[in-house]
Amino acid sequence: MRLIRSALLSILCVSFSAHLQAQSTLTTGSVRGIVIDNCGAVIPGANVVLMALATGQTVSRSTNDVGMFIFPSQPVGVYALEATASGFGQQR
Repeated sequence: MRLIRSALLSILCVSFSAHLQAQSTLTTGSVRGIVIDNCGAVIPGANVVLMALATGQTVSRSTNDVGMFIFPSQPVGVYALEATASGFGQQR
């Protein structure tokens, strides 16, 4: 059984698009990426969970037809990312 690579390897692109307030304070950002398997094939329909480590709050999204996901307007902080898909083992 193939495994989804760990979050750091499976996400080809994670970017934080910061929105600035009048005082130039960062308050939110976006997390986006692509889920791939260990052969480099994209995983459409994978469940991606973003967890804020400070609060334990989670948000879920599914990848689209080309394996992409986005979590817009997330508060600035430290997060864990987990991806699961039918037929694949779980990686964090």
